[in-house]
Amino acid sequence: MTNELLKRTIVHNKQGTKVITNDVNTINSSKASDHVKLVIYRSLHELMVNMKKHSHAKAVSIIFQTVKGQNEIRYVDDGVGASISSIKTNGLQNVESRIKNIGGTFSFDTSNGNGFKAILKFKI
Repeated sequence: MTNELLKRTIVHNKQGTKVITNDVNTINSSKASDHVKLVIYRSLHELMVNMKKHSHAKAVSIIFQTVKGQNEIRYVDDGVGASISSIKTNGLQNVESRIKNIGGTFSFDTSNGNGFKAILKFKI
């Protein structure tokens, strides 16, 4: 991933939500195909769109790291959250499908009043 990719992902956020992130270059993307980069971009974009539409978060944290040889992106927002049974968005299904397509996993956790957390794991 490049910092430019991350900037393009979050630039559409015009509601004043503070986005906190570490160095996106923590994930070694020099070996990543354009397809993998596009999947990550679209997945992060979808999480940001959901935050804007549904969570109404004031702060979002996106942490890039490598854990046990696997790339990991942790997304956390302080929004309104929701009960898991009430979440029926194509967006989250699309994220899961995209990440699975590159051999990764996608998981999330949320509850009313407790924001939204997601973890994307994948190898490059």
